[in-house]
Amino acid sequence: MKTFLNSLISIIITASLVGGGAYYYLKTKTDQDRNNLQNQISDLIKKFGGNTNSESQLPDEISDNSNSKALDTNSNTNNANTNSDSQTAKWKTYNNKTYKISFKYPETWTLAEKEESTDSSRLAIITMSGSITGRTYYAEIFNSTATAKDFINSYYSKIEAGPTSITSATVAGQSATKFFIQKTGSSTAGTAYVLFKNGSTIVGISSSGTATEQLLTSDINLSGITKTFAFDKN
Repeated sequence: MKTFLNSLISIIITASLVGGGAYYYLKTKTDQDRNNLQNQISDLIKKFGGNTNSESQLPDEISDNSNSKALDTNSNTNNANTNSDSQTAKWKTYNNKTYKISFKYPETWTLAEKEESTDSSRLAIITMSGSITGRTYYAEIFNSTATAKDFINSYYSKIEAGPTSITSATVAGQSATKFFIQKTGSSTAGTAYVLFKNGSTIVGISSSGTATEQLLTSDINLSGITKTFAFDKN
């Protein structure tokens, strides 16, 4: 019996020593590998002119996905620009040499120009219609020295319920003003506008029809037309 106990104790002691040695070896190797990796990172940072302060140290657990999120955001932005370009790639281009403006519109749409004779402020109106039933698009050309917001509050206040949601914006690198006019007596009809101004020339591009303000404002055709709009520099 005594011999059996001595053998059992020897086995337990041997197992403990082996287990402890293995744990120590693995922990030491892990620490060494980690230190080697940290040294390599520090060498690379020094090589390319970075700093090696505590913020650049290798964390125990990598849980911050901020870099990958930033890459995803850039990728989405690039995709959005590509989608916008592909949307208008086959569109027709409208050029008006008299008022020195241009923009694109869907190739299947019809477009009609009309010089204004009854409105002292409006010089011309271009009507576009096509793919969306019950919705019409306009480009109105005005001559005014007023600021964009003053012109909106003066001229468009006479139309239906008047302008609301007036906001400054940048569209295709140009300053613009967006606003909405609700049809009197209706909650599901109105006109969304994007207005551009260059000197005394004002151009208001709009999407008009039976739809909520949100739908008209986010209209992809209105977006495509306004993103391709430009005042000719010549």
